[in-house]
Amino acid sequence: MNVASPGRYGARLIAQTRRDITAAVARTTGGHGLDGPDSVRRRLIAWLDDNDTTEGFFRLMADESLEDGVRLLTVADQHAVAMEELLELGSAFAALPTLQRGLLESVLTLCYVHDPRVASERTILRMLARSLDMFEGSQRTSVKFPRTVIGDRKQQIESAVEGVREMFTRNGVNLAPELQGGTPHLSLGTIRENVKFNATDAARDYLGVDAHHWDTGSGGTHSKSWFLPSITAGLTEEALSDEVELMAASVLGVLAAGKALLRAVASHTGHDTRAEQEGVFRREKALVHYSSDTEFSPISLSDYEKRPAAWKPKTHDFSVLRPAPRACRNTYPLIENAARGQSGPPAPRLMFSVR
Repeated sequence: MNVASPGRYGARLIAQTRRDITAAVARTTGGHGLDGPDSVRRRLIAWLDDNDTTEGFFRLMADESLEDGVRLLTVADQHAVAMEELLELGSAFAALPTLQRGLLESVLTLCYVHDPRVASERTILRMLARSLDMFEGSQRTSVKFPRTVIGDRKQQIESAVEGVREMFTRNGVNLAPELQGGTPHLSLGTIRENVKFNATDAARDYLGVDAHHWDTGSGGTHSKSWFLPSITAGLTEEALSDEVELMAASVLGVLAAGKALLRAVASHTGHDTRAEQEGVFRREKALVHYSSDTEFSPISLSDYEKRPAAWKPKTHDFSVLRPAPRACRNTYPLIENAARGQSGPPAPRLMFSVR
């Protein structure tokens, strides 16, 4: 039987998921373009043809948003590559939750801006909000740098922000400034969108029952006191989790992001990615199986997706506090065996798994 270290096992799961997503994007956009009958892009173009009275301004911003989407995809992929490399090296596992969270935020932003459930005018408004936040974010950040760093660019940045605001107003987009106790937002007709993206709300919306991975990544990213004892030893105590549990908790977040991204690809192009989603879900179940003492789960992806974001198991299971025998760690069968449902050695129960 093929075996691999926990790190290489996790790296292989991420690598296979990256290959699936790359193939899905190429298959759904290559050769025939975004021509699916239910394509979000097609609906948006039709709306622009019928409703854009701004002499092409909205169409220009939609094109710019696609460029932004490419950057978000690139950032997500580079985070995944970094996780692969750390896992292959078998070191610095404490950095995995931070990389996982960065990857999740890129994917969640894409899902939010191009949400297939919202009207096309709201999609346009979300694109505009992200663009405005980019300019205003640059302005907010620039004032924190010393003059030796920012030089004479402060006035240039302020002028650019004012120019964008004026352009929005000229094309019928209303801007509400940030007031004490309020939230800056844009409005187009009767539709309103906040300028600042709320990733926590987006995690609940687009990850559903997998939304807890966002909280796990946040704990690691911000060195929260409730999270650090799980991943880092202190002066007198060892870490509560071993490398198997930490690898699994982080990689499960990547797989959850992979499913969300594949759903977004399907809605944006109008072409089916269900087969790729099923493949990612099989890896999730395999990872839970090999990082816990549970049987390989028979649940289908369709049934899993029906669980609400607040879903919890019916039983209270505290076996996470019971460590596995030391000899059982560091040897895990590869995903090829896991996908076939073959048994592996016992292991500690995964702290952050959802069954």
